[in-house]
Amino acid sequence: PSTDSSEEDLSLCAHGGSATVLEECRKEAAPAPLPASGPELAALMKIGTRVMRGLDWKWGDQDGPAPGLGRVIGELGEDGWIRVQWDTSSTNSYRMGKEGKYDLKLAEPAPAAQPSTAEEDDDDTEDDT
Repeated sequence: PSTDSSEEDLSLCAHGGSATVLEECRKEAAPAPLPASGPELAALMKIGTRVMRGLDWKWGDQDGPAPGLGRVIGELGEDGWIRVQWDTSSTNSYRMGKEGKYDLKLAEPAPAAQPSTAEEDDDDTEDDT
C-alpha cells in the first residue's frame, strides 16, 4: 500500500477522457465506510435492500446456505425488528435495534459506490482494497 496505487487508479480513469469519470474514481478510491451496525445501518434498510447475516446473528441457518442473501420486505418497526425474505423464499423477522442487537448487515454497497465504468477496467486493475 503506497501512494502509487492511488495514482494508478487515477491514470486508468483519466484515459477515459472525462473529468466526471476522474471524479468518480477519486470517490471510489476513498469510499465512505459503511456502518457495520447500529442505528445508522438500520436506517439504511429500506424495503428491497439486500441483506445478509450480521455481527449479532444467532439464528442458525434460517438464511439458508452461504452466503445467505435476502431482501428486506417490511419497514423497520419501532420495536427494533425488521422482516426479511431469504433467497430460499423463507421469511422471518430480525433484530435491528432490539436488545441493542443487529442481526443483519448490507449485502452490497450503496448503488452510488460503483461507477458504471468499473466493469471495463476490471481486467487490468489491481484490487481496490
